[in-house]
Amino acid sequence: MMYLRCLLLIVSYIGLADFAMAEELSVADQSLNTTVSDFVRRMMSDTSSDLYSTIRAMMLGFAFIGTAWHVMLWAANAIKQVDLVLYMLTCVIVFTIYANFDAFMTELWSWSDGIGLAFQQEAVGSRDPIFIGSQIRIALDNLFTEDLDLWDGINVIGTVLSFKFISLLLSGVIFIVSMWSAWGYAFMKITGLLFLPLLFLPITQGMFQKWFQIFLGFWFFNLFSKIALSLYHLYFFSIVQAQNDPQVYDAVVEYLTMRHLTLHFFMGILFMFAMAGFASAMSSGFNGIASRSSRAMQQMASQLMKKF
Repeated sequence: MMYLRCLLLIVSYIGLADFAMAEELSVADQSLNTTVSDFVRRMMSDTSSDLYSTIRAMMLGFAFIGTAWHVMLWAANAIKQVDLVLYMLTCVIVFTIYANFDAFMTELWSWSDGIGLAFQQEAVGSRDPIFIGSQIRIALDNLFTEDLDLWDGINVIGTVLSFKFISLLLSGVIFIVSMWSAWGYAFMKITGLLFLPLLFLPITQGMFQKWFQIFLGFWFFNLFSKIALSLYHLYFFSIVQAQNDPQVYDAVVEYLTMRHLTLHFFMGILFMFAMAGFASAMSSGFNGIASRSSRAMQQMASQLMKKF
């Protein structure tokens, strides 16, 4: 039941949070977010669709089975009265989330988006999540090398090929990092309605836990990637002076400089990939938070019931 109780904490915090963050969604993500929101609202309102009927049947059926099960456990003195009260309360919370699922998910995501874009604005002066990627890709496209021939030597030719390949790879990685979390959020938002009813039954709560951990992984990746891109943008343009004007390297004379740039670009690629590991590590810590929150809520509920 700890995951049910954690939902109560999340919803309570949303009720007290500053909803101005919801207005900080970037222009570049707005089209995707609007499309997904419209799709979710159609799922919730199209009473003639099989998907609507399936989700509604899961919500009502699982809630009835879960309530009956907890009532029988309470009647058999297998659980405390406070556990039954908390389960009934969390049922109300789950149905509230179900009725406002689009707004609930949008608000959760806006925290990550708002914080990450605030860091980005301080670093580069823009809140567009693809601004950094676009600037770096333009700069990479402005890096050129002098024409080579076979007599330039294997070191020079290898340096140029490595430089061009790593530059191309860096450009692709930055684009993927810029958009990956947005697509992940869209996917998790659409599939979330199928996993929400699983909260009602103890036997299926683990499946919801896995879904929520994946969602948290995208949530943290969205935050960390924006901070990482902001940091890398500052570093990149401190070593590359080709933001607006083309820069041509003579590989015969400057092959050491090109090697150093290639290594810097490669380190940037590794740094971007590391954000996925950081996000995974943070999302996996949800178990401990959920467990501690569950115990705290149970103690608070027990004290309140003793008073009343």
